Amino acid sequence: MLRNPPYLNKNEIDFYFDQINRNSEKITKSKKTIEFSLSGPKYSQTFEADKKNSSTLKKLDILKEYLTQNNQIESGRLISWPWERTVQFFHEKVTATKLFFPKSNLAEIHGLHHLVVWVSEPEYSVLSERSEKWDVSGSFLYLIETLYDTGIYKGGFLSGCSALQALANIVTNSTPIIKSMSPEFFGRHNNQHPIEKLESIGAVNIGERDIETIYRLRYMTDEQCFTHNDGILYRCHDILGYPLFIDAK
Repeated sequence: MLRNPPYLNKNEIDFYFDQINRNSEKITKSKKTIEFSLSGPKYSQTFEADKKNSSTLKKLDILKEYLTQNNQIESGRLISWPWERTVQFFHEKVTATKLFFPKSNLAEIHGLHHLVVWVSEPEYSVLSERSEKWDVSGSFLYLIETLYDTGIYKGGFLSGCSALQALANIVTNSTPIIKSMSPEFFGRHNNQHPIEKLESIGAVNIGERDIETIYRLRYMTDEQCFTHNDGILYRCHDILGYPLFIDAK
């Protein structure tokens, strides 16, 4: 079990843990067979769970075990379009850059005093040059340390709205967060690196860390374009994820 990771999304963890335990409201501790479904078919599994007294870390441990046993979580990152994907959760150990938005650089969002975003680079060996626009591979990952909405991944994307654009819409309190934008400053019409694009709206670069995370896929597109330090213009996927936890080493 994890030991006090710096970020725990208690609301998300409680939400999914409560689904596991939804039939035990009157029983403090029980062992029973329950049904649980995040997407697709329902599964049955026997668990011993202490709903009333479980800490958030213990709930996370139980949830991770459940997702693993029922094939509802994958290790690693999607690098191509998931045509037949049914899994919503992903487990990664990666290097990511921490970006901090102070309150002075955020739109007026009720209850939000600052915002932390983690950006993980794609695997450059699998990237596609922009000229290969119909053969896109590789993905940026953006993790946001707040649950802005309760939307779920629906298996498609909106042209003109990259995942980075959806993230920028959160920062600027623009709703809905997924909507077409013209010009696509955070996608195909700006060849800056995604970190530079976020810095342009007030993000402060804190530096790189090695992290471990489990996140829920919120939105994925193939509309991110940027120039790497090799001078090549790339087009790739980008992913907005809502983490259950982030453990920075």
